[in-house]
Amino acid sequence: MTLVGALIGGIIVGLIPFFLGKKRNNEGIGTAGLIACVVCNLVLGLLLSIPCCIVFVILILVKSKK
Repeated sequence: MTLVGALIGGIIVGLIPFFLGKKRNNEGIGTAGLIACVVCNLVLGLLLSIPCCIVFVILILVKSKK
């Protein structure tokens, strides 16, 4: 049951960089952000997943300005 909750939490947090990447034409980075957030949430929970999400959002925003 804990595994399912961790997966759902990671997916919810990972959808932020996923949809932002899709909107800014960086689908690859957005998908990588979704996968990384799910894995981070499985390892250390939201303690690691939220900073991972923030890093991918910054990457997408910086990449889209070029």
